[in-house]
Amino acid sequence: EVDVNNAAYASHHDEQAVHVRRGDVVVGDSRLLHGAYANTSEHERPLITLWYIPNWGTLPDNVQATLCDIYQRKVVDIDDGEEDLPTCDAWPASAFEHIRNLVPRYEGKSQSLRWNRVPEVHKMEKP
Repeated sequence: EVDVNNAAYASHHDEQAVHVRRGDVVVGDSRLLHGAYANTSEHERPLITLWYIPNWGTLPDNVQATLCDIYQRKVVDIDDGEEDLPTCDAWPASAFEHIRNLVPRYEGKSQSLRWNRVPEVHKMEKP
């Protein structure tokens, strides 16, 4: 269960809300501290996340291995891999064919890096 009182969920005086409507597209840089407000409506609020990873072949093997494991849902921070979450590999062949060359593939032997999206709150404090 998520502790909504955790400091990681607190508002910040410099935060900027991005107001969107159904059908809008938001492009952001995942390296920026970001989040979302709780959905307090009775309506679903779907999200599609697309990662752009340029120069795939020049990435270190362990980074390629990690990104492939994330794509294949072997490393999923929302459910610890317990759910069988689909990837686009499960799409109908006619649809998948359009994106086949965009799907991350890694055939090497490197191990994934440790994936952790839980912030260490004490490191957020100004010295």
